[in-house]
This record gives sequence, C-alpha cells and structure tokens, in this order.
Amino acid sequence: MKKIFLTIGFLSIFFSGSEIALPAETCNWEDLTISTGGSTYGGTSSQTGGCDAKKLTKSNEAKCKSKTEPSHSAVLGQVIECCCSGSAAVAEKPTLFTMPDFQVEIPGLKKLADVSCQPNQDCAIPWIGEYTKGIYNYLLAIVGVIASIVLMAGGVIWLTSGGDSGKVGQAKDLILGAIIGMIILICSYLLLNQINPGLVNLQNINVKTVKKIEVHADADITVVGGPRAYGDGCAASKKGDWSVCAAYKETPPAGLVNIERVKANSGVAAKYTAAMECVKAKNGKYLFYINEAWRSPAKQIEYKTKSNNNGGSPVTADPCCSNHGAGYALDINRIDGASMDWKYNETSGLKKCMEDQEMYAKLTSEPWHWSPTGR
Repeated sequence: MKKIFLTIGFLSIFFSGSEIALPAETCNWEDLTISTGGSTYGGTSSQTGGCDAKKLTKSNEAKCKSKTEPSHSAVLGQVIECCCSGSAAVAEKPTLFTMPDFQVEIPGLKKLADVSCQPNQDCAIPWIGEYTKGIYNYLLAIVGVIASIVLMAGGVIWLTSGGDSGKVGQAKDLILGAIIGMIILICSYLLLNQINPGLVNLQNINVKTVKKIEVHADADITVVGGPRAYGDGCAASKKGDWSVCAAYKETPPAGLVNIERVKANSGVAAKYTAAMECVKAKNGKYLFYINEAWRSPAKQIEYKTKSNNNGGSPVTADPCCSNHGAGYALDINRIDGASMDWKYNETSGLKKCMEDQEMYAKLTSEPWHWSPTGR
C-alpha cells in the first residue's frame, strides 16, 4: 500500500503543470470581396479585405456572433469573415507539449529538456527518465551522507567504548555496514547495468501522432453540355493507364473562369453566384463559399492514389474522369466553419436556391458537392 501511495505521489508531482497565459483574442467581422471582373464572370480575379488583409486569424462565426456585422453591398463573391487577433500565438507554440513545472524541486535538476515536437511528427519525451535520474542521483547523495555519518558514529563508539566488547562489536558492525554500503553505492551503476541495462539507460517515451489523411470522394463525370474535358485521359484511365491523364498535368480545360480564388466552368459560376444571392436574400447574409471547383489532372491522380492506398475509401473517380476536372462540380463550405449537412442545406435555403439554378447534390455522403447532374 505504501508503494502505491508513493507511486501516485510521484506521478502527481511529475504531471502537475501550470497553464500558459495566452494573449486575449479580439474578434470582429471583416469584409472580404472577391471579384472576377466583367459582367459574364470573365477576366482576372481580385480580392480585397478579409482576415488576410490585416494579418488576422480566421475563426468560426461563434466568436463574432455578439458583434455587429458590417454592412456591405451585393457585390459578386462578397463574403464576411470572422477575424481574430491574438490566436496566432497559439499556432506559434514551439511544441505540442507543455513542460511540467516542479512542485518539489530536486537539487541538481533545475529543469527538464526542451521538447520541440511539431504537428504530424513523432515525439520522443525524455521527461520521466530525466526526473527518475534526478531522484536517483539525489538519493545517492543522501545515502552517501548517511553512510559517512554512520561510519563516523561507529568510530566514536569504538573510541569511547573503554574496552567494552559489546560496544566494540557494535562499532565494528556499524563501520563494516557503512563501508559495504559505500562500496555498493560506488558500484551501483555497474550492479544495475549488470542486472538490467534498462535500469540505467532510461528510454524516452515515444509518442506517435495521428497522421491526417486527406480524402476526397467524388463520382465519375456525366457529360454536361458538350465534349468531356480530358476525354482521352479518362478513357485510358478506365483501362488502367494513367499516363495520358498524367501528361495533362496542371493544364485547365477551356471555358473556366476565376471565382472566389478557384476556377470553375463559366456557366456553373453564374449559377452559383445567382444561388448565393438567393441564399443571402433569405438569410440576410452570405453563408457559403467555394472550397474547391476545377481539379487538375495531377491533383485527381493524387487523390485517386490516396484512395487506392486506403483500400478504395472513399470512392474516388478515376484520373481525368471527375466532374471537378471539367470545372462543373463545386465543393461548398460554410463560412461559419461548421460542417455541411443535409438538414442545413434545406434550412438555410441552399438546396432550393441551388436547384432553382439546376445545380444538385445527390451523392449521399457529400452534402457539399454540387453539380448540374448531382454527380
């Protein structure tokens, strides 16, 4: 029972740490205007305002919900971003772990080693080993002092024994025990190493991080209003030959325009813009933005490779065979940072506004994926 209490006490000392004070966040609404130029969504895109303009950190809408939203006109592609200052300090932390503070200081051990693990890295944490070694060295010093005191006490008893055989025997026992103890103390490293090298070579605790795997599911393209982009590459990919698609690299097909920092088919871009104005009329503000539209052949090959390496999950179109490749498919996210779901698509008016523009989301697992065919 005593060992259990000592173990609990040791763990409580080691793992007790103080919180790091972080700068207070200040969050406000900021206008972000994304214009593609021209009345038919042609030309070059431009962007002004938003979090990036003031070097602030984009946050979710909850942090700004108590603030007054800025007034803005119905400009093509204009959205509102919740921007915060102060939170950047969190991202600049040099390590994923907070070094524990000593609640009981150990002489000779002032601090533990710095650990500078970054996200997606495996980390070696030496703190328990260092703390154990510090306690061990401190106990060695205490035992050495005690052995010296016992040795001197034995000598004093012998000198003052006055020939008393009992006291002389007691003194000899004390001196002999002290000497043996000091020999064991001096040779302790060799003894422990002989018993088990792990007792003196304390290992780090290796912490494995969970690697983020980006997956992008989509369906094969359905021809919409004309020849299919990268048609030859798709046909070859269906036969297992990706070389034709790979040769396209980052070359976009004809008919794409810039919208919200991505490229999309001009007709799809016009439908999306009209739908967003419809959503705004219903809610009084913009709720969505485009996360991805046109996807290059090289990017589709990357996604398909990840899907194959993950056992085919999620289902991903063959290279050059996705609606994203033609710029017809749009992956839409919520500005407030929350996940897309079918219920919100309806309550926000997105479903009706998009379907009024003949844009559909039919993939059961993807409430964010919209195209003229729903594929």
